[in-house]
Amino acid sequence: MKIPFLKKKKSRITTEESYKRLNTNIVNRIAPDSITETEDNIISGGNYTQTLVVVDYTSVLSQENIQRLTDLNENISIVQYIDYFETSKVVKQLNVAIEQNEIKEGSSYSKGVTRKRAEAENIAADMLLNNTVFKGKRMFLFQLLIHCVAPSQEELNRVVNRVKSEIGSFGKAIYPRKKAKDAFDSILPLNKNKVYDLTYRPMSSQAVSYAFPWHENEIYHTGGKLKGRNMMTGNVVKVDEESLLNKHSAYVGISGSGKSTAMFTDMARDYMFGHRIYAIDPKKDYGEKFKAMGGEWIKFGLDNGGSRINVFDVPARAVIAEDEDSDKINESNPLLDKITTLTVFFRLMYPEMNALQESTLNQALIQVYEEKGITQNGTDFSKLKKEDFPILQDLYNLIENWKQKDPDRYQLLKEFHQILYSYCEEGLYNNLFNGHTNVELENDLIDFDISAVYRIEQVKKLIYFLLLSHLRYEILNGDGKATKLYIDEAHIIADPKVVVAMEFLFELMKVVRSFNCGVAVATQSISDFLSAKTEFRNYGEAVLDQAIQMLILPMKRKEVEFVNETLQLGLSEEDKDFLTLFEATKKDQAGKGFYYLGSNKVKIEVFLTKLEEELWFKKNYDLFDDVV
Repeated sequence: MKIPFLKKKKSRITTEESYKRLNTNIVNRIAPDSITETEDNIISGGNYTQTLVVVDYTSVLSQENIQRLTDLNENISIVQYIDYFETSKVVKQLNVAIEQNEIKEGSSYSKGVTRKRAEAENIAADMLLNNTVFKGKRMFLFQLLIHCVAPSQEELNRVVNRVKSEIGSFGKAIYPRKKAKDAFDSILPLNKNKVYDLTYRPMSSQAVSYAFPWHENEIYHTGGKLKGRNMMTGNVVKVDEESLLNKHSAYVGISGSGKSTAMFTDMARDYMFGHRIYAIDPKKDYGEKFKAMGGEWIKFGLDNGGSRINVFDVPARAVIAEDEDSDKINESNPLLDKITTLTVFFRLMYPEMNALQESTLNQALIQVYEEKGITQNGTDFSKLKKEDFPILQDLYNLIENWKQKDPDRYQLLKEFHQILYSYCEEGLYNNLFNGHTNVELENDLIDFDISAVYRIEQVKKLIYFLLLSHLRYEILNGDGKATKLYIDEAHIIADPKVVVAMEFLFELMKVVRSFNCGVAVATQSISDFLSAKTEFRNYGEAVLDQAIQMLILPMKRKEVEFVNETLQLGLSEEDKDFLTLFEATKKDQAGKGFYYLGSNKVKIEVFLTKLEEELWFKKNYDLFDDVV
């Protein structure tokens, strides 16, 4: 008799079971040869371990306190178990809790503190009941375990004590000696919590969310530029600027906070990566270093024969942003663009200039160029040489001639003409501004040293703006090579009387990013930097908004509060304490701060490589001969 073939029924395996089987296979492969359980630890594969369980929590949880645990630079693993807490069971437990607290409130044996605590717990229970029953909010059963690992018992004790200290701000952690092996098993990737009865705690969805590491405590881009050391984890911070929205950055910190050192490390590493570097240097910080690295050190001063850039130079090409909120750029007439730039320059020189005076000055500027044969439509600017352009003296002489030929126009510019005298042939600042350009920008590492005139109020805004406008033209007419423009003490360009100067910097940052260029601004006076504003926009703030990277270094407490409020950083009290600079610890605090990359934030310590340290601190330039 033929027996029919019976098809074996396949058993269905759920997705969760398949993961469990996979995890079991992985655990079997990586498991140590032996596990030894002692009174103080579990020894696994030569490592000493303790698995802590959190058995109690404060009434009010703080996300910041929990995040500090996840930021610890220790060999620990954090495991969370989360289960849905059925509403019916929530109500049942709340009924019991409310009844017990009502008994405590009405008991003649309850002391003041006990009665007040019972009242507070009943209020909390009422709120919880309202949220779960009437508002439909979910509750969860939450468990938290921390697995600590160290190579020795002494080191394990240190790690455990540190973990308990951090947990102490929001709960209580214990080592369950009688269930130590169960706790150890519970952190394995098997999804089995063997110490459930010790660890579960009813929590709202908001409280549970605090335990999730929404913040980013590591910034590491493969192949990126080294920025410093993550102070919480000990890992290096590396950033690939080519992958970012732009290459702009900002440094904020008072004198002595390590701001210049941080800028120098970025300059040196950018140069190492093949970038062209321009630095506006008001304190003579970088010139010698650049020269030792094979760069150019251009010094500006009042003496005869010094470096000079002609304010009347016209670029071969001019580009402007389509509007302040657009990334699109358009070609502009070089002469008209230059006259607009010159108007800002002269307004910085003479802030009291009104609209009529500005219009008259523009007429003079056009006439000065026409006398040199340079017009809006009939000139090929790519063929002009440096000596073909007018200089400040030509403008001064033109207005001087108006005394006799056009007295009405002269009267409008009389005060401006008198101020202009200081910058021309016999004036104090003649050698700085009056004459044709005598510097070449062919090197890929150039420091513009303006330390000789940095303390002169009448001059420093002008030299800053002149360099910014000239370098803007250099970048727009360049070869497209990756370039970084570093502007130290950038608050100098912020003038509440001439807001358009900071607006120029904002527009510059929008335009040059399309030409493979990043702008880095640094300031030790954030209040001055944010002083250039109109009723519609704060241009200092707009410049900082352009910077996708920002390094906030120590400063006085008042400034920390101002920065936090103005830039909306959302710093905690602990963060503010960390940034507050104290004279007694100023040296130790230098170079330590918060580094922001977009919405990510890490506590960072800037450090120099051995070669950078020799160059920056010891000024041992001979070491760099072979490097250059």
